[in-house]
Amino acid sequence: MIRKAKPRRMVRRQALRAELEKAAAGLLFTSESDYPFRFFTLPAVSDTAKAAPTAIELLGSFGLSQELMDELKVPMDTVIEERTFAGFFPSLDDLARMNGTNRDDPATVLESKRWRKLESVLHRRLHHVTVFRVGRVEIRCYIAGRDENGDLAGLVTTAVET
Repeated sequence: MIRKAKPRRMVRRQALRAELEKAAAGLLFTSESDYPFRFFTLPAVSDTAKAAPTAIELLGSFGLSQELMDELKVPMDTVIEERTFAGFFPSLDDLARMNGTNRDDPATVLESKRWRKLESVLHRRLHHVTVFRVGRVEIRCYIAGRDENGDLAGLVTTAVET
């Protein structure tokens, strides 16, 4: 039996997935509930492969267009919100407060280092990293950027805000 080599694009995507999942392993996004991070990737529209991801592009990959939103009279900002990536993950002070400890607590410092490592991997492996929050109350948070192929990729988690 002759094995076909995997396309280079697939190999790159698998490597990105492995690296992001390893960096995110065991970390939970805390809101009113705690949720893990999952890898996602979505093909880029050919004319957007080098530009920063947009809310319209992300929604379009789910089959929602600006025209449909307009037709349904649903304002875009009630469905999706774009935020900067800076400050999305908890800081050392945030972790100390959430854990009921102080900044010098060894477990809190270690947890902070894990968050900074995940942040670093996302910045190193993706371009134009942005956070898109989709929905209300149970909000899907897409930490999205462009991979080396120009596709949208990153991590998704959930925030619960009642």
